[in-house]
Amino acid sequence: MFNNSTGFQIHGGNYINVSGDNVHHRYGEAGIHILHQAVALEALYDSAESFPQPRCHPETRTEMLDGLYQWATGDGTSHSIRWLHGPAGSGKSAIMQTLCQRLEEADCLGGAFFFKRGHVTRGNAKVLFATLAYQLALHHRELNTSISRSAETDPSVIGRGMDVQLRRLIVEPCKSLRDPAPLVL
Repeated sequence: MFNNSTGFQIHGGNYINVSGDNVHHRYGEAGIHILHQAVALEALYDSAESFPQPRCHPETRTEMLDGLYQWATGDGTSHSIRWLHGPAGSGKSAIMQTLCQRLEEADCLGGAFFFKRGHVTRGNAKVLFATLAYQLALHHRELNTSISRSAETDPSVIGRGMDVQLRRLIVEPCKSLRDPAPLVL
């Protein structure tokens, strides 16, 4: 096990030496690695770059947050897209950061991307779908397989047009789910 090893000491532990023709393949690692190279980590809701994240103060904006949470976790009979708009500095990011935290605690946050005008990565929509797909793959085992397979089959997908990225990294993997559960992006 430690053939030709010199200059070290081992104290305690359990050691298992396996030999033979054992091949362990963890499918999807290459695909996740490909996506990780294109991910805008700074755009994630819990990014270290935006720490401390803007959040709503306790007991503020409760009606809006409750309405958004109900919409996000509802039965799917309402609209699939919800648009939050307002002038700069009106608290849109704080509201969405707070909502993301609540959704993650409820285990139904699929992913998030917080844009920031003029930022190198957060201001670049070209990495939006790779970033969202990466988060979906981390949160959902079945999606991990489909998304990873898509990235492994064609690693150039992360450099393709946004329509291709959306279709190949998010729409097609989501359509392949056997038992789809609501995930919020």
